[in-house]
Amino acid sequence: NASLAALSEQVQQKQAAVFETEDELELLRALRIADEFKLKAILLGNGYEYRVRKALGKTPVILPLDFPAAPEIEKPEMALEYNLDVLQHWDRSPSNPARLAEAGIPIAFTTQKLEKPEKEFWSRVRLAVRRGLSKDAALAALTTVPAEIFGAGDRLGTIAPGRIANLIVANGDIFEDEGTKVLTAWIDGRFYDTEAALQRDPRGTWELAA
Repeated sequence: NASLAALSEQVQQKQAAVFETEDELELLRALRIADEFKLKAILLGNGYEYRVRKALGKTPVILPLDFPAAPEIEKPEMALEYNLDVLQHWDRSPSNPARLAEAGIPIAFTTQKLEKPEKEFWSRVRLAVRRGLSKDAALAALTTVPAEIFGAGDRLGTIAPGRIANLIVANGDIFEDEGTKVLTAWIDGRFYDTEAALQRDPRGTWELAA
């Protein structure tokens, strides 16, 4: 069977299997397949995980942040076009990361499914924080959790001797202030300035603390 042969590495648990899902039913189906073939599963989420979070156990979930747009219900007749399920999901979707973190499910964020990730990603992360996700959990979803999910926790995710130095420096609380900008970035130990950093004025009195 060609399909089963393609899963040979996963069946031997040498690699994890990533299941892409479109709704909560596909999440449950993926878990059943993983259980049947004894696969180490990772779920690429869809925003409906909060509905079945008890069934997910400790299965890691990679979360897109493409929260649904607000329904257009300015006029009463427009509201009739939306059923209660759609309105509830629009309201609850930004709380999805928080609900999964509270349940102890490992989550990692991805820019996948965002139309303009360079503009939308951080605003969506901040919205998730405002809707209950702790800043520590948000930081972990960007660093330690994805590193652990893909077996790179010994090289990525934390600041420590011997780890790959991928770092950013911002001018404020990146999880809270919409005006916060990334000033500099270190990629694999190499320093890169951003346009925002070039606007800074270094004049003044400085004190260096070790």
